[in-house]
Amino acid sequence: MIKFKKKQKAKKIFNVEAYGKLPIYNDYIDTVFEQESVLWSRYLQNTFDNRQRLPDGLWPFIYLSSIKSNAVVGIIEQSSDGSRQFPFCVFTVQKNFHVKEGIGIIEIWKELECIRTQIKKINDINNFYEIVQGKTFHIDLEQTEPIEYIASCVSKLKDERDIILLFSDLNATKCILESNDSFFNFIIHDNDKSEYETNEEIHNK
Repeated sequence: MIKFKKKQKAKKIFNVEAYGKLPIYNDYIDTVFEQESVLWSRYLQNTFDNRQRLPDGLWPFIYLSSIKSNAVVGIIEQSSDGSRQFPFCVFTVQKNFHVKEGIGIIEIWKELECIRTQIKKINDINNFYEIVQGKTFHIDLEQTEPIEYIASCVSKLKDERDIILLFSDLNATKCILESNDSFFNFIIHDNDKSEYETNEEIHNK
């Protein structure tokens, strides 16, 4: 009788990237290498200056350079290098079809939140690059539950460039921003409600 070995399910490896400003360094911190991540960093450069800033807090996000591209999935916050305001974010690249199904997004955000907590303890730029550059984490996507709310938000997007979804928390209970042209076109979309509510003042709260 021939015995077949049970095929092991492979966990997907995600590469961690980072971009932006932190008080530990007086220039941009950059570990970007994926093509989609380069487009994300350019989007940030083109969007933010000293007069534009994120609402306070840590914001989970999904960014697509086009509706057909792979997505940059990460967490972003308002930050600075001590003199100039500019966001800081940690992120990874997720396959397009997984994002459209809402697969693995919550797990990615939670892994990145842990990494962001580690980064807060770093007070030297050389130590930052030693710890963050080349860092990876693993997620078994077959063991994750698809999040229909995330999938529904992505499915409503138009085929335009520079698409960003900004969520209110790591559980994606609200999508507070959908933007194709202006970062400050805020829209609240509650998971428990069926309609959108525009709120242009939310970033001042």
